[in-house]
This record gives sequence, C-alpha cells and structure tokens, in this order.
Amino acid sequence: MAACCAGVTLAGAGEPHFSSELRFNAFGYRHDSEREADNSAFESDLRLDVSGSRGDHLRYRVVPQVRFDTTDRSDPWTIEWEEDGADRPLLTVHEAVLAWYGDRVEWVVGKQFFDWGSGDGFKPADNLNPYDWVDLPIAEKIGVSALSLYRFGESFDAQLVLVPWFTPARLPAADNRWLPSDAPLREAYRRAVGSDPVVVDGGHERPAHATDTIQAAARLASSTLVTGWDLALTFYSGHDSIGVLRTDAVPPDLVVTRVHPAYTEVGLSVATTLGEWSLHAEAAWHDTDERMLDDDYIEYVAGLNRTWYAPLANALERITLSLEYAGETVTRSRPADSPYTGAAFARGLTGAVLGHIELQWTERVGLEIAGAVNVEAGDFRVKPSLAYEPVDGVELEAGIDIFEGPCDSFFGGWDRNDRVYLLATVRF
Repeated sequence: MAACCAGVTLAGAGEPHFSSELRFNAFGYRHDSEREADNSAFESDLRLDVSGSRGDHLRYRVVPQVRFDTTDRSDPWTIEWEEDGADRPLLTVHEAVLAWYGDRVEWVVGKQFFDWGSGDGFKPADNLNPYDWVDLPIAEKIGVSALSLYRFGESFDAQLVLVPWFTPARLPAADNRWLPSDAPLREAYRRAVGSDPVVVDGGHERPAHATDTIQAAARLASSTLVTGWDLALTFYSGHDSIGVLRTDAVPPDLVVTRVHPAYTEVGLSVATTLGEWSLHAEAAWHDTDERMLDDDYIEYVAGLNRTWYAPLANALERITLSLEYAGETVTRSRPADSPYTGAAFARGLTGAVLGHIELQWTERVGLEIAGAVNVEAGDFRVKPSLAYEPVDGVELEAGIDIFEGPCDSFFGGWDRNDRVYLLATVRF
C-alpha cells in the first residue's frame, strides 16, 4: 500500500526546482439567481511551486498561490497563511512543507494535504483537511498546518498527525448562489410561531486555539498482513469542519449560528482485486462528544472499478469505469428538542450511487461522464465533460453541470444552478 502522508512529491537532491500552474475557470449559468446578479463567472488561480533538498535527508516544498474571481468569492485585500476566513484570500501559501527522511521514518511539518481512505468519490475517514465549498461542483481541500510522523514497517505502516489549529470549511456567503435555501428553517419557525421570521446571521462560533482543541489522527495500514488485501485502520479526534447550525428564535428574528461539535471517529478500509476488477470498502463511526449538538452515525462506501485497454477493436486507448454506493446509518439521534440542525454539504450521501466512466481516445483526448444519485430522494447530479491537451503543458476541459430533484433534497436544492463551464490549465 502506498504511503498516504503529506500528499506531495518532493524534489531530489540538487538546486531548487521551479514550476508554475495557471488555471482559468469560466462558467455560464442557465437560470437567474436570487443571490447573484450575474449568470457568468470567471476565476483565475496562479501557483508557483518551489522544491528542493539539502543533503540526503532534508527536503522542502513551497507553493504560494494568488487567486482572483469576478463574483467576490476572493478578498482582494487579504493575505493569509491559515485559510480560516469566510472568503478566499488573494494571496496564500497553498502548501509549504519541510520533510526529513530516515531509513524507516518520515517527519513532515508545515501546511499539508492528506488523503486517507480507499474510496473514489467518497471517503468517510478522510477528515484532516476541510473543504472550500464556495463553488460546490469543484470543491477543493484546504491545507492545514500539521506535524506528521510516518513510520514504514515490514508488516504495516503507521502515521500520526497533529493539527494544532482548527480550520473550518469555507461555505458560501449570502450573495453566493451555492448557499442552500433557508426555506426549511423558515417553515419550522412558521409552524412553531405562526408568522414568517427574519433570518439573522448569528455569526460563527469556532473552537478556541488551545491545547485541548488540538486535532489528532492516527493510521495503521498494511498490504501484507492478509495476503491480497490492503487494510487500514484510522482514528481521528477533532472538530467538525462544516459544523451544525444553532437556531435561536427571538421573534420576529430567527438567529442562525454556525457551531463546530467535537467528535471522535474510528474508520476501517479494505481493498483487493478480483480478476480484472478492483474492489474497495470503507466505514467510519462518528461519535459526537456533546449529545445535544449532533447525531452519532456510521458512514460507509463500497465500490469497484476496472480499466479496459484498447477496447472496441482498438477504437479507444482505454475505458475506465468506477461505481460506488455510499450510505449512512444513524446510531443515535440528537434530542428532539435540540436547537441544532445539520448544515448543508454535510451528510448528503445517505443512500447514493456514485459513478464515472472515462473514454480515452488518446493521451490528449478524453470524455468523462460522472454523476451521483440519491436513491430514495431521487435527486441527482450529472457532469459530462470533454478534456483536450492541444500541446504539452496545456489542458482544456469543457463540460456541463446538471442538478435535479425535489427542492428539499440534497442535489435538488441547486436545480437552478445548471451551468456550462470551461477550465484551462497551463503548466510551465
């Protein structure tokens, strides 16, 4: 099993290595939005990658990042290391690590990314990095300042991670079309009080920066303990990065405050092969510390994937198929009189089929169709896209995002956000 540590490839010995990546994203929406004035958006993202080493054991990597957009999702006056603000900073360090390698030990300190889990589209135990959800279809992880110790063993590998500062997930603001509707909260208030509320933003209650709020995680992984199987056991103790909402009725106001419950989680993942098929499964039990704030539940996913080479009489170079089922079982519900409710973007896949199929004509041209459907609710998302690499270092992708379903369902809440998009990436 490959090491799942800092998620970076550090340069070898010698002089520093420099590379850059410039990304342009353009979107056009089909419908008007009550939150955003424009039906088009443009984003740019520039990253400079500097990496190198000192001696045989010490390596480093620094990736400064500059972002700009036309929808006020980036703050043009903000420079941040810890990306814990409501808006994306104009300038940040996407990643910055210093690593020391021994024969069997790897120490990594700095702003890092982690990738824990065996799933393709959903990983229940992958909780160390929060996500930037301001553009739901292309949500990305946010780097966290962490200390990681990785030990390579003969029978299993072990990793311990400490994250001293809490970083919340970045959610859409009030003027962002991806902010879910507050209609369910309004309807509950209307039934209880008998009148329409004025929804007021109560702010954001974050865990204090203190020694008792340090997030800790551990992972044991083995590819040899059971022949033919990759196994991993994970543990996490920290705070929910998305959080829950506390609703306080102060007629005629309904004050909504975002809160981050503390919890512990234990996860198990397995992966193996059956002929030409790769199989995987993963489950994680989420145990909330303060019972009034949130449920206890088990999230799980199971899936398979396969690649066919030179299929259809060599008409294609390859076809890749991935299918998964993701679900949830609540083991303890929050009390009925709790003032807390679940926030959007969390726990939306309570019984969903996820999948994608990729048709690759050449290394430069490919078509992918990806999607997810919640079986019981009947809501879904589908994304067909075409990727083309006209020259080395330039990648283009054009596609369509489609959301459908009842307005109170997970994907259906964004059914007016269907859009076409063009992504361009230039590496030099």
